[in-house]
Parts: sequence; C-alpha cells; structure tokens
Amino acid sequence: GGDELSRTQQGNNNAYCQDNAVNYYDWDLDERRRQFLAFTRKIIAFRKAHRTFRRHRFLTGAPDAEGVLDALWWHPEGRPMTHEDWQRPGLSAFGLLLRGDRIEGMDPRGRPLEDDTLLLLFNTAAAAAAFELPEAEAANPKGWEVIFESIETQACYTLGKPVPVDPHELMVLKAIAPAHQAG
Repeated sequence: GGDELSRTQQGNNNAYCQDNAVNYYDWDLDERRRQFLAFTRKIIAFRKAHRTFRRHRFLTGAPDAEGVLDALWWHPEGRPMTHEDWQRPGLSAFGLLLRGDRIEGMDPRGRPLEDDTLLLLFNTAAAAAAFELPEAEAANPKGWEVIFESIETQACYTLGKPVPVDPHELMVLKAIAPAHQAG
C-alpha cells in the first residue's frame, strides 16, 4: 500500500476511512521517490530470483543431520555471533550466512530446493565496518561475489581479506563454489 512510493500516512496505519491528504497517493514522484521506487523494484526482483528468501519453513539456526546450520549469524571478526555479542551495547555490524544447499523441501517436480549460498552483511553505524568472510561455514568457497548492495562498491572479494561495508549499507555476497563443486 504505498510504502514503495514513500507514502507514510503520517504514521496512521488505519487511514482507510480518512478522505483527506493522509490517505491520498501522490503519483507525481520527485527524483528521490523515483530512486526509492527503483530500489524497491530491485529488491523485489532480487527476492524472486533467490529461493533462499522464499523458504517453506522458518529458519531456526539449528544444525541439520550433518551439523550445518540453516542460518548462521556472522561477526565482523570472522566468527559466528555469540549470545554475548548480541548483548553488547552499540552492536551495529553483523552478517547472516544462508546456505543455499540447506533449504528444506522439494520443488513441485520433487527436486531438492537449492539456491546460492548467500552472506548478508549489515552495517548500521555511521562508520565503515570490515568483515572477515566465512570459509568452512560456507562450504569453503573459492571467493565471494557481490550480487546486491545498497551502495555501489566492487564486484568480488577474495578470502582472507577484510570486506569493507560502508556506513548504513546492506551488502549481499554470493559464495563462488570451488572448481570441484561448480556446475
């Protein structure tokens, strides 16, 4: 209902009964609103393109039979987040690793659901954050490719080097499978 057009309804989530400016759509979009609409379209297309964001079951963070987590919260220091990390005041940067080879369920033709392994990096701070990328936890990728970001940076990152995430940025990286797993 209008969020993609920056329609706020002045915080009124029940404005349907108001016949005034609070409930009207402003279809004359300025440049900022056009950019926001384009960004929203990009996010919707991105979600549609990735099965991992359309799972049939909730993520639990629990290990499967092989000990692999369906969702792993990632610390910028290059390790899984701990309970203590979440309790720290000022936590402003963290990641979420989603293994595309660990999606439960089957498609309509009875094939296992699969997608890319994705790493979402969030930085809500006013300063840049540097992330060490997962290796074993992500099935030992050859590297990482940027597939979505809220701020344009570079296209690929290699293992062992910190990835800079700009202030107030969301970056999504795709694991590049090792040669013996590619295909």
